Amino acid sequence: MDKSLRETNKQASFAKKIVNFPQFSILAALIALVIIWSLLANNFFTAGNAINILRQASTLIIVCTGTTFVLILGGMDLSTGAIVGLTGMISASLLANAGFSLGIVLIISILLSAGIGFINGLIITKARLAPFITTLATMTTVEGIMLLYCNGRTISGIPDDALFLGRGYIGALPVPTLIMIIVVAVMWIVLRKTKFGRYVYAIGGNEECAKLSGIRVDLIKNSVYVIAGAVCGIEAVRAIVETGIKPYYSIEVVATNDEEGSRFKSGLFTGKVMDGQLSVDDIKRYRDEDGISVYDAMLEYGLDPDAIADNRRADVKAFIEVHIEQGPILEAAKKDIGVVDVIVGIRRALVTVNGRADHIGTMPMNMRMDAVE
Repeated sequence: MDKSLRETNKQASFAKKIVNFPQFSILAALIALVIIWSLLANNFFTAGNAINILRQASTLIIVCTGTTFVLILGGMDLSTGAIVGLTGMISASLLANAGFSLGIVLIISILLSAGIGFINGLIITKARLAPFITTLATMTTVEGIMLLYCNGRTISGIPDDALFLGRGYIGALPVPTLIMIIVVAVMWIVLRKTKFGRYVYAIGGNEECAKLSGIRVDLIKNSVYVIAGAVCGIEAVRAIVETGIKPYYSIEVVATNDEEGSRFKSGLFTGKVMDGQLSVDDIKRYRDEDGISVYDAMLEYGLDPDAIADNRRADVKAFIEVHIEQGPILEAAKKDIGVVDVIVGIRRALVTVNGRADHIGTMPMNMRMDAVE
């Protein structure tokens, strides 16, 4: 009887520990979501989908490991996304244009992002600025540098041998997932099993007590922001080699009225201009139903029709006009990958209809004299 009572007490104590676990509500919500989506989607609770989710989540998880240190410390870092963007862009440029090896680029990326994190920590600890203000300013500055560096253009041409880091597999697991597991494991060990990790918890709990205990608070703070930046460097390289697209020529998207039924009774204006086949005399000749020429219409909209020859593009290798036909059918089939819901470029015409509305429903079609037969 006593043994049975002790077993019951142990079970109750174990259940109480689980319920009192700080992350129990998050874990319970996750389990509930998994159950709900497994019932709604047949392919959700499968190994393939689980690996796919882990791969997609690896970006966020890797960056969040560094941010976790910052949050435990009682700080804030808004610049992580911008750091990933800048270091990723520079890494892509070094891989595609400078011919650097992946290992060297990874080291440069980590050092660069750690340097930005060091600047964050230095300003917070020495200038005594709030982490929110400091990292917000860093984010804005880094985004500006990023735009200046790439001049608003995509960097492409990453070598195939570098793509393994972002797209490869080791066994059944994607490489990004393995990188995520390694980063999380290392960060967990540092945070829970080292003196440095205990210092981070101590400063986050009570900074003044930590300082009076002899902990070098400023050094730990600065180190934490360096770690947060370095993790961004790892993720930047992994992300750019995963999404690296290497077309032989730059791709541009031009929105234009180039369809049939256009205003000026001719199509392919964009292609003709880019290929140098449309002159100023030509655009004076094309006119709409009201007698307005392309030349006059361009002037009306504030464009310079005489500069049309300057828009010839000798570097263009192909002009592709994409059609998505039968939009309602695609929409009804729930294949909304290209449903056309608005069409602009209406041709107006004056139509005179002659006829008689004097038939009954039983009259054969070939004997009717309606206005529109």
